[in-house]
Amino acid sequence: NRKIRHSRINLGKLQVTQCTIRRSLNIRGAIMTINETHLAVLVCPETHQKVSLADADLVERCNCAIRNRKLRNRAGRDIQETIDGLLIREDQKMGYPVVDDIPHMLIDEAIIVFEIPSAA
Repeated sequence: NRKIRHSRINLGKLQVTQCTIRRSLNIRGAIMTINETHLAVLVCPETHQKVSLADADLVERCNCAIRNRKLRNRAGRDIQETIDGLLIREDQKMGYPVVDDIPHMLIDEAIIVFEIPSAA
């Protein structure tokens, strides 16, 4: 889902039209919204590669593993809280959890993608 919001800013004789594109990801009733402008500037803190939103299937697999206490972050700690989304690094090796629409872009909180269990 993409939502486009236009707003007009009047600066005297200069009028500026700002276009904000939001991408919504619906995961079992929860809607996570990431501003496209913010997504464009977010990069992996370790490699500086761009990140993109993971699909709903991968997020659901993460949440299933979290509920079953089978998913750890890069620091080796069990992940306790289900996630709203996942920002995947360009090389598809690491993902950064999004909780309450806030990306957790810390190296130790990254999820190693190949450790996410497959769908049953």
